[in-house]
Amino acid sequence: MLDSGFSAEDINLLLSNIDQLDEEELTELEGIVSDLAERQRVQTLRDDLIAFCCHIQGDYKVGAHHKRLAALLEDIEARRKDRICVSVPPRHGKSQLVSIYYAAWYMGRNPSHKVMLVSHTTDLAVDFGRKIRNLISTTAYQEVFPGVQLASDSKSAGRWNTNQGGEFFAAGVGSALAGRGAHLLLVDDPHSEQDILNGNYGVFDKAYEWFTFGARTRLMPYGAVAIVHTRWAPQDLIGRVVGDMAKNEGADQYEVFEFPALLDANDPDTGEPIQKALWPEFFDVPALLRTKAINADHHLVDTGLRRVLGPADLTLLGIGAIIGAGIFVLTGVAAATKAGPAIVLSYGIAGLACAFSALAYAELAAAVGGCGSVPAGRLFSFSSTRERDQ
Repeated sequence: MLDSGFSAEDINLLLSNIDQLDEEELTELEGIVSDLAERQRVQTLRDDLIAFCCHIQGDYKVGAHHKRLAALLEDIEARRKDRICVSVPPRHGKSQLVSIYYAAWYMGRNPSHKVMLVSHTTDLAVDFGRKIRNLISTTAYQEVFPGVQLASDSKSAGRWNTNQGGEFFAAGVGSALAGRGAHLLLVDDPHSEQDILNGNYGVFDKAYEWFTFGARTRLMPYGAVAIVHTRWAPQDLIGRVVGDMAKNEGADQYEVFEFPALLDANDPDTGEPIQKALWPEFFDVPALLRTKAINADHHLVDTGLRRVLGPADLTLLGIGAIIGAGIFVLTGVAAATKAGPAIVLSYGIAGLACAFSALAYAELAAAVGGCGSVPAGRLFSFSSTRERDQ
């Protein structure tokens, strides 16, 4: 009788002698071949991240950059690499691939490992954790990793365990990490675009310091780090860790990869320079150029004060200063010769109130970013930002 444990070579040998098999043996051989093909299919899904993505989502749109990014992530899982930085444009499928499908695939292959997923807010990281948790329970996932399931007491979307001792933990930048470890640290978009567009450039320092002195220190021995986000400025997280590499040979050495939305290329027929879309199946060149035109005048890293006072403004400012000085002189004379200490005390109280008002106005201007008065509020907020950047 034929055995379903036969190897592929055994099956090929049987097929070469198929004419000598009776009907019962042919039926059993067909079942063995079918079983072998199914095992090979499942093994491919276990070994190939892109194949796994397409299995989980039938209409998954695969771009060339997804294949390259998946190869880098597979190298991380196999420990052929342990530090990578990848910049990907917005809306190009990085979070779906990295923070959902890759995290689930990694835990299927390493069900006893600890995975930490970081994003700019805890809510977003927890949302990714919920999708991973729900994905593990699906029939499609169980076809590939039948031995990997959630622990019976895993209810939280942001913190859950596998039945083989693995742990998943979702964290936002600034979260407390005491007692947490990570064989794999995934950092997906540590900067909020809303903060950056509002002029809150302090988020760069916050993310770098928390990552360096917080999340990075939670790695297990031989732990790996993958930082994937859209580039915003030279001082964003990728820019800072790359700067550390240049300054200190003993620092973590990341392999850095960049996927620009528009690629410079040469026309194959004419040889003239042209631009190609990174993911033409989703965003074509005209669509990307329209987006580029909208953002062309927005400079994220220009934190210097702009000159807004013209000749007329300066003239009026001078007149106001002269009149104001005269009023204060006359008021001082009156206070000294015709009034008691009460008026002096009132000036002191008014001055203290003005000081607190100025501080409150500066904080408001720093929070609002591009709004508010340049001469007053932004003078305080931008000067403090520039000092931190220097």
